[in-house]
Amino acid sequence: MAAALEEAESQHRIDRSRIEMMRGYAETDGCRRDWLLNYFGEETDGWCGNCDQCEEEGSAAEAEERAAATPHGWEIQTPVATASGGTGS
Repeated sequence: MAAALEEAESQHRIDRSRIEMMRGYAETDGCRRDWLLNYFGEETDGWCGNCDQCEEEGSAAEAEERAAATPHGWEIQTPVATASGGTGS
């Protein structure tokens, strides 16, 4: 019984980890190719120029300028959820 419980808990942790990784991929504001290759341990230059994020952001230099000007990676007017369940921006 204990072994089955441990196995179920282990599978739950794995599933939760997978969900978090997919959330990270879906919510990244950086290059998706870079994110995916880094996930698999590959080194990249951080900018493919072909994914939806790269096309949306323009050049790598423009994206770096915006990132440097945005505190803590939050865009202005980004919707947020508060601990009490409310929303704001």
